Amino acid sequence: MTNKTTWIAMAALALISGASLMTANAATSSDDVKTVAESAAALVWEQGNLAFPKISDPNGAFHRGNIYVAVVDRQGVVRATPNAKMLGANMWDASDIYGTVDALPKQAWIYRVGDYMVVSGVMTHDVNE
Repeated sequence: MTNKTTWIAMAALALISGASLMTANAATSSDDVKTVAESAAALVWEQGNLAFPKISDPNGAFHRGNIYVAVVDRQGVVRATPNAKMLGANMWDASDIYGTVDALPKQAWIYRVGDYMVVSGVMTHDVNE
């Protein structure tokens, strides 16, 4: 992944997670998040853009508690996320509501699948601290 591609993926992750203000959950493990990320990447590999509605379903398998998945294309456009406000947003030069890229601690997994980046993560602390 190029530096710009990584930047887009991290910006998407930051804004998608920041927009929903998810908090850490002691019951969520790194393994849980990684498993969801790998499942989403496998689905995108198998189905391409037909996987996007499944990933975007807020009641679906790819959005559990504070675990979420997003898919971003090479142009930086969010193609799938349970946060409907972010669908279609261009993350190329994104910043958060404060004009910066979210620096809140989180664990993230980014998988390149063809022309897409499948991004999953979880906050690693309570955002209210």
